[in-house]
Amino acid sequence: MSPVRPRKAGSPFAAVVRMIEQSGGVERVSDFTGRSPSTVYKWTDPDQTDGPPFAVVAQITEHFGATAAVEHLALRVGGAFWLLPKADFCDALASATAQTAAAHADVMRGCAMALDPKGESGQRVSPREAAKMLPEIEEAIKATAALYGLAMAVARGEGA
Repeated sequence: MSPVRPRKAGSPFAAVVRMIEQSGGVERVSDFTGRSPSTVYKWTDPDQTDGPPFAVVAQITEHFGATAAVEHLALRVGGAFWLLPKADFCDALASATAQTAAAHADVMRGCAMALDPKGESGQRVSPREAAKMLPEIEEAIKATAALYGLAMAVARGEGA
């Protein structure tokens, strides 16, 4: 897709352009949504006051696996987005539960050690201790997100 007018980097319009590209182009999105190609193209026009309805963005994202809109929204609130791995649900759910518990135990151990009165900063978390905890906290967040995603899939009937 080659927009005629430039889209400001990081704008919602640029995210919609990327989502359409990730989905295979204007024609594929048009066919999927039942909207005309000119309507789909209009969603990317920075001179327009509105874009695609949120429900349509969600359907495109799910159907085509296009992550541009999700990435854009996560960045807008200071977050990040990553896809969860797909796997056999029963084994993956058990494994994710164990990984989540272990990751949270590592975080709690790090916090407890940092808050120990005999610790490096004496009941305070030092910058060095906080920096050391960040990778463990990140792993706990990823493990929890993976567990959540798997449980959500099972709840939707997508796994057993």
